[in-house]
Amino acid sequence: IKDLMEVSAELGANGVIVVPAFNGQTKLDNREARKVLMDQLPEIGAHGEKVGSCILLEPLNRGEAFFLRQVADGAAMCKEANSPGVRLMADFYHMGIEEPSDMGAIISGGAFLRHVHLASTKRNLPGQDERDFRGGFAGLKIIGYTGYCSLECGVIGNRETEIPKSVQFLRTQWAQAAVPRVS
Repeated sequence: IKDLMEVSAELGANGVIVVPAFNGQTKLDNREARKVLMDQLPEIGAHGEKVGSCILLEPLNRGEAFFLRQVADGAAMCKEANSPGVRLMADFYHMGIEEPSDMGAIISGGAFLRHVHLASTKRNLPGQDERDFRGGFAGLKIIGYTGYCSLECGVIGNRETEIPKSVQFLRTQWAQAAVPRVS
């Protein structure tokens, strides 16, 4: 991870996405997995600070990981690591499975959120199924997110026609994302 952080800094990348999934582990429970990760994150974060990069923790869904499945959990780990070299990303595909609210998930990530993946419910281009992004986009507006969002999905149909349609769909969803008024 440290080597990848150095390369990401050289390239000017947003960071290195890491999924602390502990796949194949049969002896660790959530508490033990968290301890293993938290024992290493401060050192990794310090290295990221030194080289000008960061690790981006990515919560997955229960079908892909037994550990770190919600954005709030990742934010708590970032807070505990207490390093600008440890940050978080949110993935709309996984959030659709694990989170009760896209807006709530994004808000819980807050200042730790550094990158966002976009995909439909079926992991295709946004707009190619019923997935609604407005709640999550409202959350991004609330936290003042100015970072990157990227597509992490497949495409049904011709890429040259479907990707522009998806971009237009996302622009419309962003424009329609209403930030709740506080009175």
